[in-house]
Amino acid sequence: MKTVLYINNEYCLDIEELKEYFSSMSDKGSQLRKDLISAYKDGILKDWLSEGGTKEKRILQKLENHLPYEDEDKLWEELKVVFMEEENDRNASSSQDSQEKSASKEQRKQQKKQEKKKHIKTVESKKVKLPFVGGPVQSATEEFAVNGVEFKMVYVYGGTFMMGATDEQVIEAQDDEKPIHEVVLSNYWIGETQVTQALWEAVMGDNPSVFYGETDLPVESVSWNDCKTFITKLNEITGKTFRLPTEAEWEFAARGGNSSKGFKYAGSNEVAYVAWYRGNADGRTHRVASGTPNELGLYDMSGNVWEWCEDKYDSEGYVDVDTGHSNKRASRGGSWGSRDSSCRVSRRYGWNPSDTGGHLGLRLALTPDL
Repeated sequence: MKTVLYINNEYCLDIEELKEYFSSMSDKGSQLRKDLISAYKDGILKDWLSEGGTKEKRILQKLENHLPYEDEDKLWEELKVVFMEEENDRNASSSQDSQEKSASKEQRKQQKKQEKKKHIKTVESKKVKLPFVGGPVQSATEEFAVNGVEFKMVYVYGGTFMMGATDEQVIEAQDDEKPIHEVVLSNYWIGETQVTQALWEAVMGDNPSVFYGETDLPVESVSWNDCKTFITKLNEITGKTFRLPTEAEWEFAARGGNSSKGFKYAGSNEVAYVAWYRGNADGRTHRVASGTPNELGLYDMSGNVWEWCEDKYDSEGYVDVDTGHSNKRASRGGSWGSRDSSCRVSRRYGWNPSDTGGHLGLRLALTPDL
């Protein structure tokens, strides 16, 4: 099992969440300072980073290049510098220069937002024949089987919705969720659950998961590249064209599609009702469909594992959809190690396509046949 790092008596597995701790709790007497120094001295921090993905290993290399320091004040400052850096090479700029650059970047960002008008992003797919006539949306499902392992897809009727930091997302909304914008979607299928370890094994013949042991646990520790390989093999077996969902498809489904009740999380305004997250997961994944589904009958769209999407991720993608500046791929939904705010339906996050970890999994999508 992966080494668990405790910060303020909570689990922490997400580098970005740890960076948020650094930015908000930098005083000498903070519990964060005590926990990180203790974890460093005990070797827990090194183990935690060594078991992570590309980003964690890069940070570990920086730490090994610059540490140890016997003086705790100097150690703390070095830890902050290393964890807050985004680039591979360490910048030697002063604290004042960094603040000025940050302020200048924020001014440019705000100016860019003001100049851009609301736009409509349209995701096209073929016109389809509906899989059934009448009945509630939740009943439109189709079952598939691969080497004896069954999984179910749920039909989502297309429609128009407002994507991003809508009112129910309140103060937790991040800049990369803004501005809200109208999106038009055609019909599509999406997985009732996250891909399980059983299905991954049936297709790939192996299981990369950290939380190994039960076949109906979600598969994790899979990169975006791994997911694309898995889907290629799945399509060879089934003759179908499964794929990852787009961010828009994922968010529309998480919100409940045309049956949406406007919840903050996928199926409720109370995160514990619908999500395995830091507050109730006991530091690990849980069986898929063991919680409460959302309006479309979809499980775990909040929590359990982050779900890879097809799209490239750009932090300013809602400001300018044609930025193309990032090679990262988007993920959605939060995980067992996430705070409740990361499990919101509009929360976005980007990882390198090769990144892995016990918090990264996937859900399938499928464009309907004619």
